[in-house]
Amino acid sequence: MTMSVTWLARILAPNMGIALRGVSQLLILALLSRSDADVRNTLVTGFGLLAAFAVVSDSGATLYMLGIDRSALTRRLWERSLVLQGITVSVGQTAAVGFALAVSKGADTTAVVVLAALALTTVLDSMNRTAKTPLLVLGRDGAYGVYDLALGAAKVMLLAVGLLQGSLFVLLALPLPSLVGLVVIIGSVARRLPGGRPAPVGLTREILVIGFTGTLSAGYSQMPVLVGSVMLPLDSAALLAASTRVVQAMEFIPGTFWLQVMPRLRTWRHPWQQVYGAFLVLGMVLALAAYIFRPLLEAFVHVELDLVPVFGLLLITLVLKSGNYFLTARLLVLWSPRVRLLVCAVVDVVALGLTVVGSAAAGLPGIAGAAVAIEATFAGLALATMHRIPPRG
Repeated sequence: MTMSVTWLARILAPNMGIALRGVSQLLILALLSRSDADVRNTLVTGFGLLAAFAVVSDSGATLYMLGIDRSALTRRLWERSLVLQGITVSVGQTAAVGFALAVSKGADTTAVVVLAALALTTVLDSMNRTAKTPLLVLGRDGAYGVYDLALGAAKVMLLAVGLLQGSLFVLLALPLPSLVGLVVIIGSVARRLPGGRPAPVGLTREILVIGFTGTLSAGYSQMPVLVGSVMLPLDSAALLAASTRVVQAMEFIPGTFWLQVMPRLRTWRHPWQQVYGAFLVLGMVLALAAYIFRPLLEAFVHVELDLVPVFGLLLITLVLKSGNYFLTARLLVLWSPRVRLLVCAVVDVVALGLTVVGSAAAGLPGIAGAAVAIEATFAGLALATMHRIPPRG
């Protein structure tokens, strides 16, 4: 009994920290939504684009480390992975800020400075996740969660002060907790990893290949926000970005579970269909909670979450995407990179077509409907691939 409780606590610990991270994202959205009308749509749209570009510019370092054997994880490999992550996400966030300013057709100094601070925070948070990835590989899920809890609590307190004061400028201090957390995590993780051995030959190429396939994989799920920011009026793009960020705040939970699952997939004896079903049920529970507490969410983030045309459809994507996290993990660990690359490339093409057609035909509701169809397409194609192509030995 004691062992079961300990195991459960170790598995759930990272998600408690991730829950605080989700709260911090909602607090940021609440602050941006209460800003002056002349910059509000630019900031909210930019906030959505920062998240989308962070996903598509991921180097692949985290997934690479989760997919290797524990004995292969060395300090040199980890250091190279961390540097690559910092470079690629920095480039992505710079592009995101530029793209946000372009679609808003200019912005004042306040919007530029706030978006730059949020972009820097995103870069540091991304490096934080990569830096502490070895803790999951080493089975130290609890330590992984403690760092997230501390960082999440610091951000929530800082943002709560900003919300009470009604000041955007608290966001300028948001990178500081992330920077302090990164320094602490680097010092702690470095001591746990064996040194001496050089990084494997071709490491950078292998990581970037995973990153490229990850970009294709993430591209389909970020397509509605990316296409919507270009094709929709700025106020509609801001509503789409805000609704998407509310849903993404809940995606952190299945998004953490799949990282915990990856190192265990090769040796897991549970039927994978049951685990996939559990991920879908988790998505349903989260969607139901969001539906029940929608009035509170609306009041908190200061955004009207229209249930039928937009938010309701995005909640359906949450259910499908929760299951897709597990399918992605299986493809990444048990099938060759080429298989996953092919699946993601096909879905990306379908996603681009669906979002463009949906936007042109029905505007914002059309893009939300396309998001549901995109996640369903990935699930169907991934399941068909797993049925027809045997996993690698």
